Amino acid sequence: MTVRSLPTGVPQRAGRWRTTAALAGAAIITAAGLTAVAAPALAAPATCPASPLDGAWHNMDPDTTSITRINVTVSCGDDGTNSYSVAVWSKCDTGECAWAVVPATLDETGWINAVYTYDTYTSYLSLITGTDTNGTYLEAWDYDDYPDDSGHADVQTDDWLVK
Repeated sequence: MTVRSLPTGVPQRAGRWRTTAALAGAAIITAAGLTAVAAPALAAPATCPASPLDGAWHNMDPDTTSITRINVTVSCGDDGTNSYSVAVWSKCDTGECAWAVVPATLDETGWINAVYTYDTYTSYLSLITGTDTNGTYLEAWDYDDYPDDSGHADVQTDDWLVK
């Protein structure tokens, strides 16, 4: 490795810059008696594939008694893969009730899946987008699993939402 110094005649005192080593892949450039090190380009930040799931969705049926809105947030990780979180609202006695915001996972078939755990049941939510002649839609399949001894039947809904 070649060590380059300040131009001739410039004192090399403590506190002055002096090139004593070069970064791997760096170029040492000399022009007009000055020496500079051009650092190699840093790796570009990871890029993730765009996800049609990302965004705010509302139920196509304004009179639904089920899920009214869903917000899906898609984030790009350092490793170039998407991560997902889901916020849901549904019809309830007081109008519209917010569910918690929870992480979701992408399965091998393209659905993202989230689990909501409540005191009296567990809700399994699966989401996937599709397109038809009217545009892109979000299918929201929800299965509410009640304990066998609760006296409450399990509930399954299938809702269709648009942006």
